Amino acid sequence: MTTPPDAPMFDVPQPPNCVERLLTLACRYIQHNDTLDVLLQFSGPPADPDLYMRCAHRLQRETNATIEIIPNQPLHTRRALTSTVARLKQLAHLSGGAARHLATARHALGSSEASESRAEVLRVIAHDIQAARELTVLAPEAVVEAAIQVAPYLPDRNYGGSSIGAEVTPRQREALLAVARGHISIADTPDGPTVHTSTRTGWQSPASHVPGLEDVGLVSRAIGTAPPSRHYARPQDRVHLTEAGIMALSSVIAPDQAGRHAALTVGPHQPAATRAAHR
Repeated sequence: MTTPPDAPMFDVPQPPNCVERLLTLACRYIQHNDTLDVLLQFSGPPADPDLYMRCAHRLQRETNATIEIIPNQPLHTRRALTSTVARLKQLAHLSGGAARHLATARHALGSSEASESRAEVLRVIAHDIQAARELTVLAPEAVVEAAIQVAPYLPDRNYGGSSIGAEVTPRQREALLAVARGHISIADTPDGPTVHTSTRTGWQSPASHVPGLEDVGLVSRAIGTAPPSRHYARPQDRVHLTEAGIMALSSVIAPDQAGRHAALTVGPHQPAATRAAHR
């Protein structure tokens, strides 16, 4: 029995749109910044200095790759997004500068002379890591803002599915945006897990919505990856968007979409379908 010529032999996952790629990129900048923050908080040379340099180079490449998608839009869209593209290009340049600082730190660690004191070597390494960190400190915010600017120019996407449907309320949208910007972390305290937020919005603290978003699979924790809230305390858990969370936020991220209902394919215990690499 032959397959009809117009029937697909298998399902091909729909590639992520530009907004989804930007939100994934913001998550990777958060991970990179957290890694450097934790490294700076706890003294000692990095175990694998090449890893941090490679990560910064990867962020530079991924930022440039995302920029390439934006001009593939109609002429009026390209003109409206000129400043957004310019800011992303600046971010790619800053990521390259961060990679160079991390390369200098690697060189200091690998070629220190016996006459140099260990304290001096560590001081030089810490200086370059701090300089690298400062270059990408605003990266998550900048990338999320770019996603907000790009979103109105993308065609609507269908996120319907057979899984649980849900609605993203304006306050949940604010909470998802706070997570996307790297503002939310969770710390273990004697009274149990405490959700921390680094900013406040016009709504009640977006941190109050995080447990509910975690229950429906829109956000998840990266255990012990965020810097502690006070010096010498234990690292916190960073809250990241899941793939379902990225899809949900991308569908309501534009200001004129804030009141729209988003059909989500979420399940508390179901792995997200493989679309964009997101860790």
